[in-house]
Amino acid sequence: MLLILPALVFTASFILIHYRRNAPRLEREDWRGSLILTSVLWGACLTIISEGLSVFGALSRSWLAIAWLALLAAMISAAWWAGSLRRALAAARSWRFTLKGVELALAVGLAGIALALLVIAWISPPNTIDALLYHLPRVAHWQQNQGLRHYPTGYQHQLLMPIWAETAILNLSLLWGNDRPANLVQWFSMVGSIIGVSGLAGLLGANRKGQWLAAAYAVSIPMGILQATSSQNDFVTAFWVVCLAYSVVLAKVRPLSLLEQACLGLALGLGMLTKGTFYVYAMPLLIWHYLPRLFRRVRRRVVAEGFAVGLLALAINAGFWGRNLATYGGPLGPSEWLDENVWLRVPLRQLKADLNLPGARSGEEAGEDGAPDRNTNSSPGVFAMVSLRLVAGVAKDVTQNLTTPSTEIQEFIRDGVGSILSRVGEDGSNLAAVEFWNFEDSAGSPLHLLIFVVAFLLLLTRVRAWRTREMIGYPWVVLAAYAFLPLLVRQSTELYGVRYQLPFFALAAPVVAVELSGSRGRMAGQWLSVALILASAPWVLFNRTRPLLGLQSATQIGSVMSASQERILFANSKAQRAPYQQIVAQIDAQSCDQVGLRLDSSHVEYPFWWLFEALGGRVRIETLYTFPQLESLNDASFRPCAIICSICGDRRRLHGLERSDTFGDLALYAGTGFVRDEDG
Repeated sequence: MLLILPALVFTASFILIHYRRNAPRLEREDWRGSLILTSVLWGACLTIISEGLSVFGALSRSWLAIAWLALLAAMISAAWWAGSLRRALAAARSWRFTLKGVELALAVGLAGIALALLVIAWISPPNTIDALLYHLPRVAHWQQNQGLRHYPTGYQHQLLMPIWAETAILNLSLLWGNDRPANLVQWFSMVGSIIGVSGLAGLLGANRKGQWLAAAYAVSIPMGILQATSSQNDFVTAFWVVCLAYSVVLAKVRPLSLLEQACLGLALGLGMLTKGTFYVYAMPLLIWHYLPRLFRRVRRRVVAEGFAVGLLALAINAGFWGRNLATYGGPLGPSEWLDENVWLRVPLRQLKADLNLPGARSGEEAGEDGAPDRNTNSSPGVFAMVSLRLVAGVAKDVTQNLTTPSTEIQEFIRDGVGSILSRVGEDGSNLAAVEFWNFEDSAGSPLHLLIFVVAFLLLLTRVRAWRTREMIGYPWVVLAAYAFLPLLVRQSTELYGVRYQLPFFALAAPVVAVELSGSRGRMAGQWLSVALILASAPWVLFNRTRPLLGLQSATQIGSVMSASQERILFANSKAQRAPYQQIVAQIDAQSCDQVGLRLDSSHVEYPFWWLFEALGGRVRIETLYTFPQLESLNDASFRPCAIICSICGDRRRLHGLERSDTFGDLALYAGTGFVRDEDG
């Protein structure tokens, strides 16, 4: 049970941090703050261990176990010498269970949701399309290569996208022996976010009932419930956003210790290493943290702190960015990649052209898809474009949350908002449809959005509930992040862009808690907490691709408790199940252990890894169809005895191998005469 090693390291680290942190003072710091610190340090240690072993090509199960065991020994020794173990044991002996009434009911509800989602996460193999296209294939390639180095691939997301969530999956999978723990990274992130937002609500001034409300609000987010059982990374991103927000708000309450300052920088770095949308949420938080202090008399100190925080964030990302620099010439990938994903680059480039700044393209080149941009002759046109994008983008983001199980209501919403968007030159045709209400890439949160809007409107009339006047800035920071999302991230307003809003709803939980749990709404806040937990049942039970209860009209498969692992794996790509199984069976029958791939992005890669592993064979898989900048990564010694191709048409020979058979739209080439060069 090597998987227990990271858990023991986390536990020992928490004991060391929490009980040493509280030793000098009689009053006890909130244990949730210690958990945030522990999580950030644990995440940083995971990155350091993975990057360090990768340098030596030693990212294997045995070396990983040794590294975590050594870290565990260090944590236990430090906790012993610091007296933290003794104080932890004393605290455990004096602990008393005090929950009762509504709080007990809420605790049971929260635990019930978490336990149900844990069961789903553990039983279900990864089956989200993005997970099968790049989240899990990159993990499989890293495990095969025993390192995080880049490799040839036909789908560059496997190399370009930030890697922390997948690095965590790699650690857990290697220590367990297969991909069974792959979904647990998101599940633990959900649990951490729930605890974090309740502590954050307390810092902002919410009473005990408000902190329960924050937890109930966070655990019942439909998108969060659906993603907590998957191997995507949106909840992981949300958790690092919550950790960063906790550090920023704590700094408003009291000066941060050196360890807390370090954790602020590490949380920033870990978020950057997890997903690009993290930047959207980090930006307003950091501005709120540093800008007011720059107007005081401690500018030099603030600049020094900011520089140290930035260095820590850069250090955490150094390995990943270094590999991208070596391959693509930029830490975040090639410029074309950024053009496709960062919308603000287009108007900024146009603004440079208007002002005749270096590096600008002409107005005729600045447009998307080869078309010249509008408003290229004056910079005010740029700001008009940005303003239009902001308004239309926020409108789309709001509309994406209005998914309901009712066809009539959904069509009314889609037609109405689409008509409004068309008047300002925006496309409303890709607004979510009814069948996506319980799908993890597109599920909206209409109730949670409405509750936040009500809470924010109450804020405008009542400010005394907040701990200090300075804390009033927090809701505006959350609102700014929501506005920045469509302004900065090009895909945020597409059909599946609603999942990028998950960190927003996590940050919104403390705002709701403070505003709806005050003296005027004490009972209302309690009953709202109960209602939110009860309202979460449809998403807990009827996940579209991983349901606890199969429902013919709402789910792709029957219950995960009875469905086969293969059926769950292919829940999002049913048509590919039979061809994939037949190809793997034929290759296995030929005792072939070197398999080449020529796949396009419509054919997911990971099921091949999963099916070969299920047969008990150790097969090496490499991509033969790759991009020019990745050609140098090809291994000249790799000589496959089988090639699986989705883009070969009627071709009879491929790399010297004869076409063996056709399975759906996949062709299998097999034999022993592989040659690197193409042949007809």
